[in-house]
Amino acid sequence: MGAGSIVYFAVGGAFSAIYSNALRRLPYFSNPGTVMACSAVGATLGFAYSNYESKRKAETQAAVQLLNGKAFTEL
Repeated sequence: MGAGSIVYFAVGGAFSAIYSNALRRLPYFSNPGTVMACSAVGATLGFAYSNYESKRKAETQAAVQLLNGKAFTEL
């Protein structure tokens, strides 16, 4: 998913800030710094999720090879 998850989480962070302002009956962009901060936190979480996802795929493939016996023959 890579860059898609980073963008998805960043948009989610911005949406959270805007929705919070809407619930408090404030103008949607009453504090643009908060919207940017939430987007930055969301992008950081998306980056961490992207790294976790790629690492998990590699570990899963290594475990499958180990269970199939391919890892022992390559040593």
